[in-house]
Amino acid sequence: MIWQEIVAIALSKAQIDLSVLFYDLTGIVGHGRYEGSELMDFGFAHNTPSNKRKLKLGADVSADGNIPVAYAPWSGRTADQATVMSNMEKLARWLRHHGHAEQASLIVGDRAMLNAEIAIAYDKHGLRHLTGLKAATPELKKMVGVWSDAQMEACPVVEGPSPRYWGRGTSVTFEHEGESVTHRALVVTSGPPARPVASESSRDD
Repeated sequence: MIWQEIVAIALSKAQIDLSVLFYDLTGIVGHGRYEGSELMDFGFAHNTPSNKRKLKLGADVSADGNIPVAYAPWSGRTADQATVMSNMEKLARWLRHHGHAEQASLIVGDRAMLNAEIAIAYDKHGLRHLTGLKAATPELKKMVGVWSDAQMEACPVVEGPSPRYWGRGTSVTFEHEGESVTHRALVVTSGPPARPVASESSRDD
């Protein structure tokens, strides 16, 4: 692919840092007739009309230079989470092909990008990740509520006179089809007033 050749040259010439890569999807609305198209379809995508056909584009973008190093088109009906496994497989191969160790890159995604099966797959592919994790189960809700407001407020994420986020470290165990992994996690609250919003999961090295 021409784009891949351009990226390879950019990586070499500009010494692009691949230590942090962001993975996300965007919806591209289409107008007209798309009979028989495998990509243009009705589906949910942020900031796009639900009554318009669209395709989704999943992209891995470098934090250094905002360069999309890898991408793939998806049907507009595809759920974001359903793309993560395929993306990590392709990304792991891409990193190896360009001489970069998988463990040297941190993949950042939002909370639509993680479940137990995906967390286990990250370990299998040797990839590190930082992904939002919605407190959607009783176990996760209990974990979020362990600390009092005073205990949370003692740990601002960013030091300063008026912090807006506080975090406490913990761990999360993911189990899927007889397999399990334990990842480090950061329980984050925002304020004022302080309220639990998310748990961030990363590979436990």
